[in-house]
Amino acid sequence: MKHILDSNSIHENGFEEGMEAKQIEIATEMLKNEESIDKIIKYTKLTKEEIESLIP
Repeated sequence: MKHILDSNSIHENGFEEGMEAKQIEIATEMLKNEESIDKIIKYTKLTKEEIESLIP
C-alpha cells in the first residue's frame, strides 16, 4: 500500500512540475507579445515576482 501511495505522490509532483513549466512557457510567450503582467497573472496564475523573473 505504501508503494502505491509513494507512486501517486511522485506522479502528482511530476504533473505539478509539468504544469508549472507550461505556465512559464505561456508567460514567456505572452511577454514576447508585450501582454501586460496583470493579464499574464490572470491566465497563468503565476505571481508577479515569478513573471518579472522571466524578463531578461
